[in-house]
Amino acid sequence: MSAAYEPRPPLLRVSAVSKHYAAPVLRDIDLDVHAGEVLALTGENGAGKSTLSKILCGLETATSGSMTLAGTLYAPDSRSSAEALGVRMVLQELSMVPTLTVAENLFLGDWVSWIALRCAFGPNRRLRAWAWTSTPGRPYTRSASATGR
Repeated sequence: MSAAYEPRPPLLRVSAVSKHYAAPVLRDIDLDVHAGEVLALTGENGAGKSTLSKILCGLETATSGSMTLAGTLYAPDSRSSAEALGVRMVLQELSMVPTLTVAENLFLGDWVSWIALRCAFGPNRRLRAWAWTSTPGRPYTRSASATGR
């Protein structure tokens, strides 16, 4: 007899999150994100994709509802507090530096990580096979498989 399947708890759970300005923008949004998942928010203009993303990364505050990250109440009050816990939003940027890699562009505003990347790979090496894992309390940790060892 095999062991019963036990679903893993979500890394990020959004429960009944709403946002109101002059009118409701988001209504009772529920979302579970598990470790290792890659998700995309899609929808028509005005559907609330940007608003939800901003709430998740600390740029906006939800009017109601709650969020948990790794089982702990999560309510970032700024972008930096969300990033300190490993939550980062990749914005649709039209002003990327075309001569840099995706990873280098992502860390342009974070000079500590930028310098660490440049020191680790040298000024002329491209960031290939680089994987980032982000766990609460230890953001931006290099995975062993990406080191080539």
